[in-house]
Amino acid sequence: MVDVLLNRDMRGGDVPSFRATDLDPPGGSHPAAWADLWRFALAFDPDRFREGTGQVLDPVADLERVRRDPSAGALGAHHLTTLRSALWAIFWETGQGASVDPQTVRLIDALLDAMYADVTGGAARPLSGPPAAEPGIGLFGASIGEGQHRFWFHTQTSLSRLDIYDRVAGLLLREIDREFILSALYLYPPAYSMEKDGRPMHVFMLLLVTRGGPEDSASRRLPEQYTRLTRLAVGALGTEAPGV
Repeated sequence: MVDVLLNRDMRGGDVPSFRATDLDPPGGSHPAAWADLWRFALAFDPDRFREGTGQVLDPVADLERVRRDPSAGALGAHHLTTLRSALWAIFWETGQGASVDPQTVRLIDALLDAMYADVTGGAARPLSGPPAAEPGIGLFGASIGEGQHRFWFHTQTSLSRLDIYDRVAGLLLREIDREFILSALYLYPPAYSMEKDGRPMHVFMLLLVTRGGPEDSASRRLPEQYTRLTRLAVGALGTEAPGV
């Protein structure tokens, strides 16, 4: 779980320094930045706050309150607890950060600006450029056929995403049975854990076809071929991760 960050301990450096509006939507090519943002959101714990202060919070109501007027001046009038409670609520309202609409993305930036100003005596949040993108690599199987399979793993060693893709592709091409063709292989942007030091999960899409077409007798062996090849890839490069 994410370590709790108490209001009294928060410093300007704890607030993410990138703009959410500069990021691709969740599921796009900035997964590390979204993970950092949601870790920051979850560093506030309404239950822990209640235990420490005796004050019961309503994060949904706090989110509605800041949505009424998300201007910088209006948000600056709210207590830091309300701002953090609203950001915590956004994470859960959006399916644990899975789908965030543009209006909510703008609100996230306004909340971060207001939090930074609160803990620094009114200073403006210093902004870095957008984090490095981590786009998908390869041919997306769903665009050329049906029946594709996904598999995923954590790498055992530190490898670049391109190295991971190249090694998986090379292994599959070497090990695939002659009756089958590797039609598509795609590496999604990595999935990052909410654990600060958690290893990213690498998710592949694999599409196989038989050389003789869908009516070929080898088509009955497709499930077996998918299972064999994906197990080889996971065993060679990493450890299997929980399902996605």
